[in-house]
Amino acid sequence: MVDIHHRRPVVLEADLAREWIEPNLPLEHADEIVRDLAQPVEAFEWFAVDRAVGNVRNEWPELIAPIGPTPSQ
Repeated sequence: MVDIHHRRPVVLEADLAREWIEPNLPLEHADEIVRDLAQPVEAFEWFAVDRAVGNVRNEWPELIAPIGPTPSQ
């Protein structure tokens, strides 16, 4: 997902998410969870959306409607 956006979301299974937010979790283990155990890009379905999605003032439901073919991964 780094190829899509540098501020990529980290999607974790519930048990890993609980572990990841523990205040005493060693930084090395937190990095390992994100790097090796987060959901891979192949777990998602991608759609091109309108550029209006990038404006936080836009809040209408049509923003999530696909506007074209699925982008290559």
